[in-house]
Amino acid sequence: MNPQQPLTRSGMMDHSAGSLPEENPLEILSREINTPLGVALTASTNLEDLVASFRESLTDSPLTEAEILDYLSDLAASARLVTRGIQRASEVLREQVHSEPENSQGELFITGAYGRFA
Repeated sequence: MNPQQPLTRSGMMDHSAGSLPEENPLEILSREINTPLGVALTASTNLEDLVASFRESLTDSPLTEAEILDYLSDLAASARLVTRGIQRASEVLREQVHSEPENSQGELFITGAYGRFA
């Protein structure tokens, strides 16, 4: 796929030659954004569960220092995943979508590398 291919172009290859159609750039971009946002959403849901569990544990009985430190560690890990997921989605948008000033219609173009979520 041409890295400067406008999103408005169909991106279809020659079917008569037996080639499969190229993947739609919007589908690629959507997947690249949805993956890190899905990680962030899952991690934020886990944060909610951890807070609810912590609150319940506090009402049941006093927690030991080790239990509190375990909760804090789990909360910090989930918070990092939320942050990294949102940061990666933001990077994908910055790296892969930009407006071409030469294009009077303001079409969007796909640029950059794909699939670098870590």
